Amino acid sequence: MCSRALERPREGRGARPGSGLLAGLFGAYDGAIADPRPNIFTETFSRQRDGLRTEQVVRDAGGELLGGTLYELAPGLDGVPLHIHHGMEELAIVVSGRPRLRTLEGECELAPGDVVSFPRGRRGAHTLANRSDEPVRYLMISTKVVPEVVEYPEEAQCGCSLGRGSTRRNREMIPASG
Repeated sequence: MCSRALERPREGRGARPGSGLLAGLFGAYDGAIADPRPNIFTETFSRQRDGLRTEQVVRDAGGELLGGTLYELAPGLDGVPLHIHHGMEELAIVVSGRPRLRTLEGECELAPGDVVSFPRGRRGAHTLANRSDEPVRYLMISTKVVPEVVEYPEEAQCGCSLGRGSTRRNREMIPASG
């Protein structure tokens, strides 16, 4: 039922689904969706550590060019340290709770339904924390760009990724002035 609803309309009289000019450029869409489908309201997470729970929902949904992780932070927990992506963009969508967003410009409290974009470079620097008494849940969507360099300015560290499973975090950063 769902896969039929997602099928592309036929192009021209009697055309097969997935045929035509756009299919030749982007590949045929077969109408398949992940089964079981990930759900952002799940209580089951594949990774849990010290009050942080994560689930790779976009990958599990079949995403290829986008990444997306569902995060749940326990009360009082900091998320990933303040960081700057130099290759990819990210987008946070608050599902529940009131996370505290900190950037290089300052801090603010977010609310359920808020959407915040983090462009590449210093103006996209960010971290999210939970300063409330309830869990915070947010979905972080990203472009999948490699190579990727992630800078952690407060820790004087950087990380680089050349593809899946190749992240390396270094203790020293190259000075910006050269």
